[in-house]
Amino acid sequence: MKSPHLLFFVLLLTSWIFLSTAAVGRDLYQIETLVEDRSDGQRQQAMSRAMGEMVVRISGDVASVRVPALRNRFDSAAAYILQYSYQQTDDLLLKMTFDEQAIIKLLRDQGIAIWGNSRPLTMVWLAVEDQRGRRLVAQGEGSAVENALYQTGRERGLPLLLPKMDAVDRRMVKIADVWGGFYEVVIDASHRYSAQASLIGKLSEERSGSWRISWNLFEGDFNHQWSATGRSPELLVATGVHGASDQISQRYLQTGGGSEERLLVTVTGIASFDALVRVNDLLRAIDGVEFAYPATVTAGDASFYLMYEGERQRLQQRLALSSELRPAPPQAGQERGGEASIHYLYRPQPQSQPLRGGE
Repeated sequence: MKSPHLLFFVLLLTSWIFLSTAAVGRDLYQIETLVEDRSDGQRQQAMSRAMGEMVVRISGDVASVRVPALRNRFDSAAAYILQYSYQQTDDLLLKMTFDEQAIIKLLRDQGIAIWGNSRPLTMVWLAVEDQRGRRLVAQGEGSAVENALYQTGRERGLPLLLPKMDAVDRRMVKIADVWGGFYEVVIDASHRYSAQASLIGKLSEERSGSWRISWNLFEGDFNHQWSATGRSPELLVATGVHGASDQISQRYLQTGGGSEERLLVTVTGIASFDALVRVNDLLRAIDGVEFAYPATVTAGDASFYLMYEGERQRLQQRLALSSELRPAPPQAGQERGGEASIHYLYRPQPQSQPLRGGE
Protein backbone atom coordinates (compact mmCIF):
# COMPACT_ATOMS: atom_id res chain seq x y z
CA MET A 1 0.00 0.00 0.00
CA LYS A 2 1.34 3.40 -0.93
CA SER A 3 2.13 5.83 1.85
CA PRO A 4 0.77 9.36 1.28
CA HIS A 5 3.65 10.75 3.28
CA LEU A 6 6.24 9.03 1.11
CA LEU A 7 4.39 10.05 -2.06
CA PHE A 8 4.71 13.64 -0.92
CA PHE A 9 8.41 13.06 -0.33
CA VAL A 10 8.77 11.70 -3.87
CA LEU A 11 7.44 14.97 -5.24
CA LEU A 12 9.73 16.89 -2.93
CA LEU A 13 12.70 14.75 -3.92
CA THR A 14 11.97 15.11 -7.62
CA SER A 15 11.93 18.90 -7.27
CA TRP A 16 15.16 18.76 -5.28
CA ILE A 17 16.86 16.73 -8.04
CA PHE A 18 16.31 19.50 -10.56
CA LEU A 19 17.58 22.19 -8.20
CA SER A 20 20.73 20.46 -6.98
CA THR A 21 24.05 19.66 -8.61
CA ALA A 22 25.89 16.46 -7.74
CA ALA A 23 29.29 16.93 -6.14
CA VAL A 24 30.26 13.28 -6.40
CA GLY A 25 33.87 12.75 -7.39
CA ARG A 26 34.80 16.42 -7.09
CA ASP A 27 37.98 15.45 -5.25
CA LEU A 28 39.14 13.72 -8.42
CA TYR A 29 39.53 17.13 -9.99
CA GLN A 30 41.55 18.68 -7.18
CA ILE A 31 45.35 18.65 -7.14
CA GLU A 32 47.83 20.27 -4.83
CA THR A 33 51.55 20.59 -5.40
CA LEU A 34 54.59 22.25 -3.84
CA VAL A 35 55.85 25.52 -5.31
CA GLU A 36 58.89 27.62 -4.41
CA ASP A 37 57.07 30.95 -4.45
CA ARG A 38 53.91 32.72 -5.72
CA SER A 39 55.45 33.98 -8.97
CA ASP A 40 53.64 33.61 -12.29
CA GLY A 41 56.39 31.36 -13.61
CA GLN A 42 56.18 28.94 -10.69
CA ARG A 43 52.39 28.85 -10.89
CA GLN A 44 52.36 28.18 -14.66
CA GLN A 45 54.89 25.36 -14.32
CA ALA A 46 52.90 23.79 -11.49
CA MET A 47 49.65 24.05 -13.43
CA SER A 48 51.24 22.42 -16.47
CA ARG A 49 52.49 19.49 -14.37
CA ALA A 50 49.10 19.19 -12.68
CA MET A 51 47.38 19.10 -16.08
CA GLY A 52 49.48 16.08 -17.02
CA GLU A 53 48.58 14.37 -13.77
CA MET A 54 44.90 15.16 -14.32
CA VAL A 55 44.93 13.67 -17.83
CA VAL A 56 46.39 10.42 -16.49
CA ARG A 57 44.01 10.36 -13.53
CA ILE A 58 40.85 10.74 -15.61
CA SER A 59 41.92 8.62 -18.58
CA GLY A 60 43.45 5.90 -16.42
CA ASP A 61 46.28 5.67 -18.96
CA VAL A 62 49.81 6.98 -18.36
CA ALA A 63 50.42 6.96 -22.12
CA SER A 64 47.73 9.60 -22.65
CA VAL A 65 50.16 12.39 -21.72
CA ARG A 66 52.12 11.59 -24.88
CA VAL A 67 49.18 12.40 -27.17
CA PRO A 68 50.38 15.55 -29.01
CA ALA A 69 46.97 17.26 -28.99
CA LEU A 70 46.87 16.91 -25.19
CA ARG A 71 50.49 17.88 -24.53
CA ASN A 72 49.91 21.07 -26.50
CA ARG A 73 47.28 22.07 -23.94
CA PHE A 74 49.55 21.74 -20.91
CA ASP A 75 51.01 25.23 -21.35
CA SER A 76 47.47 26.65 -21.26
CA ALA A 77 46.42 24.58 -18.26
CA ALA A 78 45.01 27.67 -16.51
CA ALA A 79 42.10 27.60 -18.99
CA TYR A 80 41.03 24.25 -17.50
CA ILE A 81 41.26 25.33 -13.87
CA LEU A 82 38.20 26.73 -12.10
CA GLN A 83 40.07 28.10 -9.10
CA TYR A 84 43.40 27.98 -7.31
CA SER A 85 44.74 29.07 -3.95
CA TYR A 86 47.89 28.93 -1.88
CA GLN A 87 48.36 27.32 1.50
CA GLN A 88 51.39 28.09 3.60
CA THR A 89 52.48 25.44 6.09
CA ASP A 90 56.08 24.36 6.43
CA ASP A 91 56.06 24.51 2.62
CA LEU A 92 54.06 26.51 0.11
CA LEU A 93 51.24 24.54 -1.55
CA LEU A 94 49.36 25.48 -4.71
CA LYS A 95 45.85 23.97 -4.65
CA MET A 96 43.94 23.70 -7.92
CA THR A 97 40.41 22.64 -8.89
CA PHE A 98 40.07 21.58 -12.52
CA ASP A 99 36.93 21.96 -14.63
CA GLU A 100 35.44 18.46 -14.80
CA GLN A 101 33.38 19.00 -17.94
CA ALA A 102 36.25 20.73 -19.78
CA ILE A 103 38.67 17.90 -18.98
CA ILE A 104 36.19 15.22 -20.04
CA LYS A 105 35.44 17.06 -23.29
CA LEU A 106 39.16 17.47 -24.01
CA LEU A 107 39.76 13.74 -23.61
CA ARG A 108 36.68 12.65 -25.54
CA ASP A 109 37.55 15.01 -28.41
CA GLN A 110 40.73 12.95 -28.79
CA GLY A 111 38.83 9.67 -28.64
CA ILE A 112 40.18 8.84 -25.16
CA ALA A 113 37.90 6.90 -22.81
CA ILE A 114 37.05 8.26 -19.36
CA TRP A 115 37.64 6.61 -16.00
CA GLY A 116 34.91 8.27 -13.98
CA ASN A 117 33.87 7.99 -10.34
CA SER A 118 33.74 4.17 -10.32
CA ARG A 119 36.90 3.65 -8.31
CA PRO A 120 36.79 0.74 -5.88
CA LEU A 121 38.25 1.16 -2.42
CA THR A 122 41.38 -0.96 -2.57
CA MET A 123 42.81 -2.60 0.54
CA VAL A 124 46.61 -2.88 0.45
CA TRP A 125 48.21 -5.75 2.33
CA LEU A 126 51.96 -5.27 1.96
CA ALA A 127 54.47 -7.62 3.61
CA VAL A 128 58.04 -6.33 3.90
CA GLU A 129 61.11 -8.47 4.53
CA ASP A 130 64.36 -6.67 5.31
CA GLN A 131 67.29 -7.01 7.70
CA ARG A 132 64.92 -6.51 10.65
CA GLY A 133 62.66 -9.39 9.66
CA ARG A 134 59.13 -9.52 8.24
CA ARG A 135 56.21 -7.21 8.98
CA LEU A 136 52.92 -5.98 7.51
CA VAL A 137 52.74 -2.28 6.70
CA ALA A 138 50.07 -0.59 8.85
CA GLN A 139 48.15 2.62 8.37
CA GLY A 140 49.56 5.57 10.26
CA GLU A 141 53.03 4.13 10.76
CA GLY A 142 54.55 7.09 8.93
CA SER A 143 57.06 5.05 6.94
CA ALA A 144 58.41 6.03 3.53
CA VAL A 145 56.65 3.00 2.07
CA GLU A 146 53.28 4.09 3.46
CA ASN A 147 53.78 7.63 2.15
CA ALA A 148 54.70 6.29 -1.30
CA LEU A 149 51.51 4.23 -1.42
CA TYR A 150 49.21 7.07 -0.51
CA GLN A 151 50.99 9.63 -2.67
CA THR A 152 50.75 7.43 -5.77
CA GLY A 153 47.12 6.65 -4.93
CA ARG A 154 46.35 10.37 -4.88
CA GLU A 155 48.12 10.89 -8.20
CA ARG A 156 46.13 8.12 -9.89
CA GLY A 157 42.86 8.86 -8.11
CA LEU A 158 42.65 5.36 -6.64
CA PRO A 159 41.30 5.23 -3.06
CA LEU A 160 43.63 3.09 -0.94
CA LEU A 161 43.57 1.89 2.63
CA LEU A 162 46.13 0.05 4.71
CA PRO A 163 45.06 -2.21 7.59
CA LYS A 164 45.15 -0.91 11.15
CA MET A 165 46.98 -4.07 12.22
CA ASP A 166 45.14 -3.93 15.53
CA ALA A 167 44.12 -7.00 17.50
CA VAL A 168 41.33 -7.81 15.04
CA ASP A 169 43.60 -7.66 11.99
CA ARG A 170 46.35 -9.62 13.70
CA ARG A 171 43.85 -12.34 14.54
CA MET A 172 42.53 -12.50 10.99
CA VAL A 173 45.77 -12.18 9.01
CA LYS A 174 49.24 -13.47 9.79
CA ILE A 175 52.38 -12.44 7.95
CA ALA A 176 52.63 -16.06 6.80
CA ASP A 177 49.24 -15.74 5.06
CA VAL A 178 50.55 -12.97 2.82
CA TRP A 179 53.99 -14.46 2.34
CA GLY A 180 52.66 -17.95 1.73
CA GLY A 181 50.01 -16.90 -0.79
CA PHE A 182 46.94 -17.76 1.31
CA TYR A 183 45.04 -15.01 -0.45
CA GLU A 184 41.48 -16.07 0.45
CA VAL A 185 42.25 -15.39 4.11
CA VAL A 186 43.60 -11.95 3.26
CA ILE A 187 40.69 -11.05 0.98
CA ASP A 188 38.22 -12.05 3.71
CA ALA A 189 40.01 -9.68 6.07
CA SER A 190 39.51 -6.83 3.57
CA HIS A 191 35.74 -7.10 4.07
CA ARG A 192 36.15 -5.57 7.52
CA TYR A 193 36.99 -2.28 5.75
CA SER A 194 34.23 -2.57 3.11
CA ALA A 195 36.93 -2.73 0.43
CA GLN A 196 35.93 -3.83 -3.06
CA ALA A 197 39.45 -4.79 -4.16
CA SER A 198 42.54 -6.23 -2.48
CA LEU A 199 46.10 -5.45 -3.53
CA ILE A 200 48.52 -7.91 -1.93
CA GLY A 201 52.26 -7.38 -2.16
CA LYS A 202 55.52 -8.94 -0.97
CA LEU A 203 58.56 -6.66 -0.81
CA SER A 204 61.94 -8.23 0.02
CA GLU A 205 65.48 -6.92 0.27
CA GLU A 206 68.10 -9.01 -1.49
CA ARG A 207 71.72 -9.55 -0.49
CA SER A 208 72.93 -7.36 -3.35
CA GLY A 209 71.09 -4.42 -1.80
CA SER A 210 68.39 -4.35 -4.47
CA TRP A 211 64.72 -5.04 -3.81
CA ARG A 212 62.14 -7.34 -5.34
CA ILE A 213 58.37 -6.97 -5.18
CA SER A 214 55.47 -9.12 -6.35
CA TRP A 215 51.83 -8.04 -6.54
CA ASN A 216 48.43 -9.74 -6.74
CA LEU A 217 45.30 -7.71 -7.44
CA PHE A 218 41.88 -9.19 -6.67
CA GLU A 219 38.52 -7.61 -7.49
CA GLY A 220 35.62 -10.02 -7.48
CA ASP A 221 36.57 -12.87 -9.83
CA PHE A 222 39.29 -10.78 -11.46
CA ASN A 223 42.95 -11.47 -10.62
CA HIS A 224 46.14 -9.98 -12.03
CA GLN A 225 49.72 -10.44 -10.90
CA TRP A 226 53.05 -8.83 -11.73
CA SER A 227 56.48 -8.21 -10.24
CA ALA A 228 59.39 -5.78 -10.41
CA THR A 229 62.94 -5.26 -9.11
CA GLY A 230 64.89 -2.10 -8.33
CA ARG A 231 67.04 -0.16 -5.90
CA SER A 232 64.28 1.94 -4.36
CA PRO A 233 61.56 0.26 -2.25
CA GLU A 234 59.40 3.38 -2.51
CA LEU A 235 59.44 3.28 -6.32
CA LEU A 236 58.66 -0.43 -6.28
CA VAL A 237 55.71 0.17 -3.98
CA ALA A 238 54.45 2.78 -6.44
CA THR A 239 54.46 0.12 -9.19
CA GLY A 240 51.73 -1.66 -7.26
CA VAL A 241 49.45 1.37 -7.28
CA HIS A 242 50.18 2.12 -10.92
CA GLY A 243 49.57 -1.50 -11.91
CA ALA A 244 46.32 -1.68 -9.94
CA SER A 245 45.12 1.62 -11.42
CA ASP A 246 45.92 0.45 -14.96
CA GLN A 247 43.98 -2.78 -14.48
CA ILE A 248 41.00 -1.36 -12.60
CA SER A 249 40.55 1.61 -14.94
CA GLN A 250 40.22 -0.75 -17.92
CA ARG A 251 37.29 -2.42 -16.20
CA TYR A 252 35.37 0.83 -15.68
CA LEU A 253 36.22 2.99 -18.70
CA GLN A 254 33.45 4.99 -20.37
CA THR A 255 33.92 5.33 -24.10
CA GLY A 256 31.03 7.74 -24.66
CA GLY A 257 28.83 7.98 -27.71
CA GLY A 258 26.74 4.91 -26.81
CA SER A 259 22.98 4.64 -26.94
CA GLU A 260 20.87 5.61 -23.94
CA GLU A 261 18.81 2.93 -22.19
CA ARG A 262 16.16 3.02 -19.48
CA LEU A 263 16.20 0.64 -16.53
CA LEU A 264 13.90 0.26 -13.54
CA VAL A 265 15.74 -0.26 -10.26
CA THR A 266 13.63 -1.38 -7.29
CA VAL A 267 15.22 -0.95 -3.88
CA THR A 268 13.90 -2.55 -0.70
CA GLY A 269 14.72 -1.33 2.81
CA ILE A 270 13.82 2.34 2.40
CA ALA A 271 12.20 3.37 5.66
CA SER A 272 12.52 7.16 5.61
CA PHE A 273 12.84 10.21 3.40
CA ASP A 274 16.55 10.42 4.26
CA ALA A 275 16.98 6.86 2.98
CA LEU A 276 15.09 7.73 -0.19
CA VAL A 277 17.38 10.71 -0.81
CA ARG A 278 20.48 8.64 -0.06
CA VAL A 279 19.54 5.87 -2.50
CA ASN A 280 18.71 8.41 -5.18
CA ASP A 281 22.14 10.00 -4.66
CA LEU A 282 23.84 6.61 -4.89
CA LEU A 283 22.14 5.86 -8.19
CA ARG A 284 22.87 9.29 -9.67
CA ALA A 285 26.54 8.95 -8.78
CA ILE A 286 27.09 5.85 -10.93
CA ASP A 287 29.25 6.43 -13.97
CA GLY A 288 27.17 6.31 -17.14
CA VAL A 289 23.90 7.26 -15.42
CA GLU A 290 22.56 10.37 -17.10
CA PHE A 291 19.52 10.73 -14.87
CA ALA A 292 17.78 8.94 -11.99
CA TYR A 293 14.37 9.73 -10.55
CA PRO A 294 11.85 7.92 -8.31
CA ALA A 295 8.98 6.26 -10.13
CA THR A 296 6.94 4.71 -7.29
CA VAL A 297 7.23 4.47 -3.52
CA THR A 298 5.47 1.92 -1.33
CA ALA A 299 5.94 0.98 2.30
CA GLY A 300 9.55 -0.10 2.63
CA ASP A 301 10.67 0.10 -0.99
CA ALA A 302 10.95 2.44 -3.94
CA SER A 303 11.46 2.11 -7.69
CA PHE A 304 13.71 4.45 -9.66
CA TYR A 305 14.06 4.97 -13.39
CA LEU A 306 17.66 5.21 -14.58
CA MET A 307 18.65 6.63 -17.93
CA TYR A 308 22.12 5.32 -18.65
CA GLU A 309 24.65 5.06 -21.43
CA GLY A 310 26.46 1.84 -22.28
CA GLU A 311 25.99 -1.81 -21.43
CA ARG A 312 23.72 -2.99 -18.64
CA GLN A 313 26.43 -5.40 -17.45
CA ARG A 314 28.83 -2.47 -16.96
CA LEU A 315 26.15 -0.57 -15.05
CA GLN A 316 25.61 -3.49 -12.66
CA GLN A 317 29.38 -3.84 -12.28
CA ARG A 318 29.53 -0.24 -11.10
CA LEU A 319 26.52 -0.71 -8.83
CA ALA A 320 28.41 -3.57 -7.16
CA LEU A 321 30.95 -1.04 -5.86
CA SER A 322 28.37 0.37 -3.46
CA SER A 323 28.60 -1.03 0.05
CA GLU A 324 25.03 0.13 0.70
CA LEU A 325 23.21 -1.57 -2.18
CA ARG A 326 23.14 -5.35 -2.42
CA PRO A 327 21.53 -7.44 -5.21
CA ALA A 328 18.26 -9.01 -4.07
CA PRO A 329 15.55 -11.18 -5.64
CA PRO A 330 12.26 -9.42 -6.43
CA GLN A 331 9.57 -9.65 -3.76
CA ALA A 332 5.96 -10.46 -4.45
CA GLY A 333 4.32 -7.67 -6.41
CA GLN A 334 7.61 -6.10 -7.55
CA GLU A 335 7.89 -7.86 -10.89
CA ARG A 336 7.02 -5.79 -13.94
CA GLY A 337 6.40 -7.81 -17.03
CA GLY A 338 8.20 -6.74 -20.19
CA GLU A 339 10.26 -3.99 -18.53
CA ALA A 340 13.97 -4.28 -17.83
CA SER A 341 14.42 -4.16 -14.07
CA ILE A 342 16.87 -5.10 -11.32
CA HIS A 343 16.38 -5.36 -7.57
CA TYR A 344 18.53 -4.28 -4.64
CA LEU A 345 18.44 -4.14 -0.86
CA TYR A 346 19.48 -0.89 0.82
CA ARG A 347 21.71 -1.45 3.83
CA PRO A 348 23.06 1.83 5.23
CA GLN A 349 26.62 1.54 6.47
CA PRO A 350 28.22 3.35 9.40
CA GLN A 351 30.95 5.88 8.64
CA SER A 352 34.08 3.93 7.74
CA GLN A 353 37.78 4.82 7.76
CA PRO A 354 38.76 7.88 5.70
CA LEU A 355 40.00 7.10 2.20
CA ARG A 356 43.62 8.07 2.14
CA GLY A 357 44.81 7.26 -1.35
CA GLY A 358 42.04 8.93 -3.36
CA GLU A 359 41.57 12.04 -1.30
